[in-house]
Amino acid sequence: MIISLRKVSRLARLVVYVALFSFIGFKCLSLVQEMFAPEDKYRTPAGRDAVKVDAAARQVQAENKPFWEETRERLGVFYEIGE
Repeated sequence: MIISLRKVSRLARLVVYVALFSFIGFKCLSLVQEMFAPEDKYRTPAGRDAVKVDAAARQVQAENKPFWEETRERLGVFYEIGE
């Protein structure tokens, strides 16, 4: 079996071009997607010293209580409210 250097180099060039143009196309489509995507006003808090209070409160609660206590409280609220 004879392997031609020309065919190997042509195949390597094809692989490099496909990878390069795929990456460039992906970046162009991601830029277009960012331009047309609606602004998420809840993504980052407004203001210099603003923090997301809900996320911080849940994180503090999760650190203090074991999983089974939190689950028991949530089940209690579920049975009281019914939702």
